[in-house]
Amino acid sequence: MYPLTCPNCGNVNRPTDTYCPRCNATLRPKSSMKGLWFLIIPVGILVLAVGAYIRNDSKLREARRQEEKRREDNYVRINPSIRVTEAGVIATNNEDYTYPRFTVILNPNGSSGGFSAEYGDLGPGKTAVIPFSKFANADGRRFNISTNRINQLSARAWPNGLQSTHTFDFKEN
Repeated sequence: MYPLTCPNCGNVNRPTDTYCPRCNATLRPKSSMKGLWFLIIPVGILVLAVGAYIRNDSKLREARRQEEKRREDNYVRINPSIRVTEAGVIATNNEDYTYPRFTVILNPNGSSGGFSAEYGDLGPGKTAVIPFSKFANADGRRFNISTNRINQLSARAWPNGLQSTHTFDFKEN
């Protein structure tokens, strides 16, 4: 321990004195913070980390909310006319906007995962003729109208960068 100097009169006192014998002022020894730094620093880092996590989490939630709102605001439904013939699928865009990356999927929920054919951009009022030979599943197997039955058909496009799908139950002509 070290000698204590009185803050009031400047008298040097013994380390065990509580009051200055000259002016009766209360002596307060300087506290040693050495032991507390080992506790304060990790707690401070923890508080900063939790604060950063909470801030980041709230930013992520806000970004997700804004993305969902953007999707709702920009979502466009597609409603093409679809006909199935012996040769293939005929699709007409009945809207006043282009169907980007227009794709037709035969039996989308089937065991093969469906057979798809991408036409490309289908402009307003335009008709696409997609032969059955263009339809393939994920394994590369081609659709064969004589061995495969069409149960369902989905038309898909990406207006405003968001996928929009319209599903039709198959009706023979």
